[in-house]
Amino acid sequence: MIFIPRLIPLCSSSKGNSVYIEYGGQAVLIDAGLSYRSLVTAARLFDLDLTKIRAILITHAHSDHIGSRLHVVAQRLDVPVYATAETISGICENADNSVIDFRPVTELREIPFDMAITAFPTPHDKAGSVGFVLETGNCVIGFCTDCGHVTDTMRGALTGANLVYLESNYDPFMLKTGNYPYMLKQRIAGKFGHLSNEDSAGLTAELAAFGTNRFVLAHLSQENNTPEKARNCHLQTLTNAGFKENLDFTLDVAPLFADGKLCVSF
Repeated sequence: MIFIPRLIPLCSSSKGNSVYIEYGGQAVLIDAGLSYRSLVTAARLFDLDLTKIRAILITHAHSDHIGSRLHVVAQRLDVPVYATAETISGICENADNSVIDFRPVTELREIPFDMAITAFPTPHDKAGSVGFVLETGNCVIGFCTDCGHVTDTMRGALTGANLVYLESNYDPFMLKTGNYPYMLKQRIAGKFGHLSNEDSAGLTAELAAFGTNRFVLAHLSQENNTPEKARNCHLQTLTNAGFKENLDFTLDVAPLFADGKLCVSF
């Protein structure tokens, strides 16, 4: 039997992030920056069976990735939560989360899931921040959000992936001229903040040269970016590098909330 992986963004923005990845009748949830009710609502749009979820993987402990009631999501799904030790410590600052069945990312191989999962560090201003690579014999998915700059570790982890789910958080001009306080602007644009459209686009061109042919842009700021600006920046960079859309690559933007449309399968 041939299994087809599916990646479905359930929410993707500076206010909430969660992605459902399914393969072989099993699934994992990467980040849970939404309520259980919102998770159920999003699942209905795609006719998802939430009982297929085997684990929740957390990239880091910022609120837009763990929500305010992670313990409810984990208990309702009855699954363990995998994260780094630093992230687990941050999550447990909310006493309610102490009831969660936490597992270290070093034990990701123990998830009863038909895709091998590994974590890699990302440069963000929350200790223990990571991205993930999910791999089968003929498919590799790279997942990387919340990173202030592109590192060699990131490149190494994502190179060769078939699909990359990648942060494209802000347009530099919109950030510079927007209403955010100066210190927040500095944080976002800093080496441990978020990826701009230009930096993200540069990485996609590098990855395309090594065979990545599907890109999903994610974690767009609602105040400092637009889907059109993010997509156009990447399209221009990839085109200038000699790649042709729908021939060498496809390019999607994850919606703010699940819209019933973006389900990437391959």
